[in-house]
Amino acid sequence: MKADPEAVQAYYEKNKQDFVQPPQYRARYVLLNLAHMEKDADVQPRAVERYYERNRETEFTAPKRVRARQILKRLASNAPDAEVAAQREQLGPALAAARAGQDFGALIKKYSDDKASPDGDLGLFRRDEMPAEVADVAFALQPGQLSGIVRSPFGLHILKVTEVHPEVRKPLEQVRKQIEDKLRSERAEHQLELEFERLPARIQKDGLDAVAKEYGLSVTQTGWFDGTQPLPGLGSSAELYGRVKGHRANDVGVLKRNPVPGHVFFQVTEVKDAFTRPLADVQVLVEASVAEAQRREAALVEAKAAFPKLKAPGDLAAYGKSQGLAAQTASVTATNPNIPALGVNREFQQAAFRLTASQPFALSIRNNQVHLLRLKRRYFPKPEQEQEVKGRIAQQLEQDWRQYFINAALQELREKTGVKILVPDLLTAPAAPPAETRRG
Repeated sequence: MKADPEAVQAYYEKNKQDFVQPPQYRARYVLLNLAHMEKDADVQPRAVERYYERNRETEFTAPKRVRARQILKRLASNAPDAEVAAQREQLGPALAAARAGQDFGALIKKYSDDKASPDGDLGLFRRDEMPAEVADVAFALQPGQLSGIVRSPFGLHILKVTEVHPEVRKPLEQVRKQIEDKLRSERAEHQLELEFERLPARIQKDGLDAVAKEYGLSVTQTGWFDGTQPLPGLGSSAELYGRVKGHRANDVGVLKRNPVPGHVFFQVTEVKDAFTRPLADVQVLVEASVAEAQRREAALVEAKAAFPKLKAPGDLAAYGKSQGLAAQTASVTATNPNIPALGVNREFQQAAFRLTASQPFALSIRNNQVHLLRLKRRYFPKPEQEQEVKGRIAQQLEQDWRQYFINAALQELREKTGVKILVPDLLTAPAAPPAETRRG
């Protein structure tokens, strides 16, 4: 269907705001990144040595680790003395058998309550990864040695150490280059931040070429861009466009980015103000929009004309066949407007739920979509299904209510104590609790 010229002109006049060309810019820029700074970042040997001394325990030392298996009798941390004594007595034969050389794996299966680890293997662990009572004993044993009965907050343990990995510390010379690279990168990043603050004024005074020469950089000249075109060395121009927008010719600025690809130091060279593109430039776009609107209107007229004629169950399929369309079946629920093959369509959902045995046909209109509907079958949930859904809703509302009070308590604590909470989601004031669960 070819769009009528008068309709095209009328659509253009009515929707000129859709064809406004935003301001365009041309600019020159350089990229200054971490690699450029690292060339001149000098790291003295003494700085490397100081860093090693300060961080050798945390970064360059692998702590001692132990591997052990256990027989565990679970007890609450506040279990009464009589219960603890009874469990100790039950573990006595296991300890005696283990000391006599019986297979420890068989004793684990017979006596241990540790269902999470049926073979009793605790894996390799550092001292700080176990309760102190367990760690103190395990770290004092050698491979193959047994502990006595050890009490911890989790219960009673009999431990058998299977491996001991001693502490290993990397010497300075082994990690010297690693430290040098890290310090060089840190100093380069610091210097880059200083240049981020300093260079715009320097560019304004001495020009972009002087700065480029100082760092051995190349200056890139852009063509006209409005945020939709790629730029050499940058890819998308959207970020730079957002930064230059509103500037005038000769203005200087900087786009801050990740230090690795580098910051963009720019100078605007030319500016074109926003203007409405003439019809001749957007003719194809306007014609496509008009044609689409005409097709939609024709479909709507056709659907409205066909709708009153739908009477019998087979009428919808027969009408679809006459139009070269196939009738499709879709299940629609009251809680989900996402219709298979259509996406979210609340109009379709609402039209479907207006269908009844006495009025089995409906018309749904949404944007460019026109649908004729016929009721095929209505389903009602079974009582047990309805109860299950109500249970899930009640559980969710209870969780929302609890989360509200947790957030409120954290907010109050933060305001009273001045503690800085590092989880951003917790820094906002708590939302009101769900209306359904408010208690008067």
